[in-house]
This record gives sequence, C-alpha cells and structure tokens, in this order.
Amino acid sequence: CIHAPEGGWYSRRGEGVYFQPSLNLTRDMIKGKVGAGDAFCAGMLYSLYREFDPEYSLRVAGAAAGCNLTEKNSIDGLRAFDKMMEFESEIGYPTV
Repeated sequence: CIHAPEGGWYSRRGEGVYFQPSLNLTRDMIKGKVGAGDAFCAGMLYSLYREFDPEYSLRVAGAAAGCNLTEKNSIDGLRAFDKMMEFESEIGYPTV
C-alpha cells in the first residue's frame, strides 16, 4: 500500500489496484501533519490483522490518518475504532 496526501493505494498479488481518496478535511481542520503516515500504516496493519477487504482497509487507514491530522502532535488524534470510523463517515470524501 502507498499513502500520499491525495489518498491511499492498495494492491494484492493477482488483484487490481485499489484507491481511496483522502478524507474531505478542510484546511482549518488540519492542525499538524506529524505522524499522519504512521497513523495510516497503523490503520492498514490493523486492517490486515483483522482481514478486512482492501476497500475497507483503505478507509480504516485513511480514517486513522485523517484523525491524526486534526491535532498538532502525533498522538492526540488517536480515537477508539468506532469513533474513528464515525469521524470518517461524518467528514466523507471529495465528490468528483
């Protein structure tokens, strides 16, 4: 998987490449960028451990990164899983 400001990509052997755009955070919601990549990685590792499908795994990883961006440091954005996914649902994704 790959993480960038635009979103995340995930590929598995024998399958296509999956893409999930980043959450629709406004500039004023972003307080800091320290640890967003680590948060994405943690969300992906958790998803792999739980054997989530690729699409949901990218949503979990992106939600972890998005929550991280709402705080100045690398740990204050941490939320319980259900609260993190609630945040993801509330913020949503950019419309194309």
